[in-house]
Amino acid sequence: MPDKVIAIGGMGGSGTRVVSDLLMETGIYFGSCLNEARDNLFFSVLFRQLPFDVKSEMFSFHFNLFSRVMHQEGLNNDERAY
Repeated sequence: MPDKVIAIGGMGGSGTRVVSDLLMETGIYFGSCLNEARDNLFFSVLFRQLPFDVKSEMFSFHFNLFSRVMHQEGLNNDERAY
């Protein structure tokens, strides 16, 4: 289980993939559901669907799911179905 989680985000052409690649080469865990560009697809599923004016409870729910998955903790059946 990783001790720390690092998330890197940016716009196309900003160099975030270079930074991500360098950190991955050092053994930092970026998730197990990555596309060819090494974007974390679980993050995209959880956070791209949220509205701009998301309520704090819903954001916290999504953040906690993401954190638990990134720490390789198990999710219950309801969380997996969500």
